Amino acid sequence: MRGKWFLVGTALGALALVSSACYIGTPGGPTVGIVGDSITHLLEPYLDAITPVAYRIDVNGRSGATIADQLGTIDLMERTDVPPPQDWILNLGTNDALYGARGIATNWQAAFQVMMALVATARCVILVTVHTVIDTTSSHVAADLNRLMWSAHAADPSRVLVLNWDGLAAEHPDWLEVDAVHPNAAGLQGLTNWYNLALSVCPA
Repeated sequence: MRGKWFLVGTALGALALVSSACYIGTPGGPTVGIVGDSITHLLEPYLDAITPVAYRIDVNGRSGATIADQLGTIDLMERTDVPPPQDWILNLGTNDALYGARGIATNWQAAFQVMMALVATARCVILVTVHTVIDTTSSHVAADLNRLMWSAHAADPSRVLVLNWDGLAAEHPDWLEVDAVHPNAAGLQGLTNWYNLALSVCPA
């Protein structure tokens, strides 16, 4: 499955705020924080497939959340999870792009920089791109945000990985609901598989 969907090093490969310290999974395993929006909320039942692979995960998917909306969640998990997440999967930006398509600014650029600063000491950060089908106007927030993710990888290629959900969703339209944004059951399973693969190549 390694290929064009996430990057490893420099080679191309590819709801409410909850309390912290709520890891599930293998005791003593590497700790993973997974934060996102409705896509992550829908994904939560599928993430059981990650826990047998020796990880402990703390998941927070908040429907409708922008990047800025979930900064408090990331900060809380960093400060109070014991231990803090060693690895992160950050699947945010879809709602920033949706707002952008409606002409509503969310200051996503500044929020992205704060997000990256919050996880600056993590061993591995996996950034999940936004499906650019959302870019229905000249705002192109999804495309611009994706470019920022690739730039973050370029600046720290051994630690920051990019999982190209935009490419996967474009190649597998059958993975999406009729809104072309949210994954259906097949898409959620596919995305979970890619989360597993990305975590498996995080720096040890």
